[in-house]
Amino acid sequence: MKQRGFLLAGMLPYLAIGAGAIILVLSLALWFQGTRLDKARASLATETANHKLTKGRYEAFTTDVKVKGEAAAIRAKEQAVADQKAKEKADEYAKLLYANLAVAERKLRDAGARARTDSSRSILPATQAAAKRPDRITFDRAELDRALRAYFGEEGALFEDVAGLVIEGEKGRVELDNARRWAQERGL
Repeated sequence: MKQRGFLLAGMLPYLAIGAGAIILVLSLALWFQGTRLDKARASLATETANHKLTKGRYEAFTTDVKVKGEAAAIRAKEQAVADQKAKEKADEYAKLLYANLAVAERKLRDAGARARTDSSRSILPATQAAAKRPDRITFDRAELDRALRAYFGEEGALFEDVAGLVIEGEKGRVELDNARRWAQERGL
């Protein structure tokens, strides 16, 4: 008997085993890549859900911040209007106080000028018509008037200086009182 295909007959099982091994390896690689793909898809789905959740939170946060910002802007405008009204009111009150102070200053300076020009007039303001308790008056009016005239001198420069200091102090007091009143109205 003559053997034909010696090489072919002996190689066929090896080729079949090799082809089976290749098919097995490729199948395992396909299965492995399929599980990796499934995991990647699941991860992608989770990440997509997380992204949507985070995006929703971000949008809610930005909306909340925007609403709060608009509310704060409205409150700031209302406060600015209220502050402006309070300032105008305080300025009106200050004008009134300054007008009264100007009148008092004019009276003070006029009284000083009259007293310097007319020696028969007193530097002191006029007395009340009826004192409640005349026994409580503790100074001699004429003596006090002479002492003030001697102190301030005849030309009255010292009187003007003292009157200027008194008026300046009153202006400072008016401004401070006005600032306190404005702060109280604001609730500070």
